[in-house]
Formats: sequence, C-alpha cells, structure tokens
Amino acid sequence: MVTFSVASSFLPTHLASGIVQPRRSICAHRVSVGRCCIGAVQTSEVGVATDHKPQHQTPTMFQKLGGTAAIQGVVDEFYTRVFADDDVKGFFEGINKQKLKAHQVEFMTYAFGGPEEYHGKDMWKAHEKLVRDQGLNDNHFNIIVKHLVGALQKFNVPEEDIQAAGKVVETTRDPMFRDPNTKEYLG
Repeated sequence: MVTFSVASSFLPTHLASGIVQPRRSICAHRVSVGRCCIGAVQTSEVGVATDHKPQHQTPTMFQKLGGTAAIQGVVDEFYTRVFADDDVKGFFEGINKQKLKAHQVEFMTYAFGGPEEYHGKDMWKAHEKLVRDQGLNDNHFNIIVKHLVGALQKFNVPEEDIQAAGKVVETTRDPMFRDPNTKEYLG
C-alpha cells in the first residue's frame, strides 16, 4: 500500500485506515471533499494525492452501489425522507428540488468514485447561509446521514458498504461547518 498525505487537513484520520481512502485531494479553498475509492493512493510532490492503480483494482463505492441508476434511486429515496422530516425540511423550502436531486447525484457519483466530476460549490460556500442564517448544525447533519442510511438500506446495500459510504459522507462535516477564513467550527 502506498502512503499518502494531503495538502489540506479536512480529511479525518479514519480515512487512513485502509477502508476508504481519498483518490484525490482537492485544496480546501476549492472543493472541500475527498473523492473516495477503495484502494491505494499516491502523493505527488506538492502533497496532492494522485490516482494509483493497484494490480487488482478494487471496485469503487460508486461501482459497488450499482452505478448512476442506483445512485439516482438512492437520491430519490433519500430526498423523499428528508422532505418529509419536520426537523430538516425547512432548509429546503423554495429550492428547485429536481435541480437539487440532479446536483446530489453528481456529488454522490463524484464522492463515491464514479466517472463524473463535481462542479458545484465547496461545502462551506454551499451551506454557509444555512449555517449562519438558519442554524444548520451537527444535529441536522446527523438527521441527514440517518436518512441516507435508510435510503441505502431500502436498496439492500450491504452493511459494510453503508458503513464505508458513511465514512465518505463524514468527510464533508468539517468543511460544511468550518469557516475557512476564521477556522471557527460552527456546527
């Protein structure tokens, strides 16, 4: 296994456990989410993880979940649950739900190692107003994760893959709630 280091410090140490590791690190000022796969990574001289293809490539989480069609089904189920939950549905009022779902499919495809690149805002920019103005916090994040787990369970995703997906999702918590300018955690 090739060791790695990342230029930014947003990735939790559990990613180094060998279960889920970043395929690519993207500087925190650009996109604060690790693109993940199951396998090994190699670090370039500037500290950014680069793709490393092991001899027997292990399937990415995207492949294990079943590809784009499966991700779309999970996202639909996930948002059905989220939009029905009184504790979090208010954060989505006035939002184009179809556009949100399409964006989430793109993000999850990217985060779980699929072929699509993520072109959205970084986690802080995408959620700053919700955090500052509407009080989005760790409790809401936990509720969202619970709904993702429920959606994955509905599609009979094996528990070990749900756990691996949860670890990927967990890497977004800190960048979602940490102001990159002040370094203050607001979750």
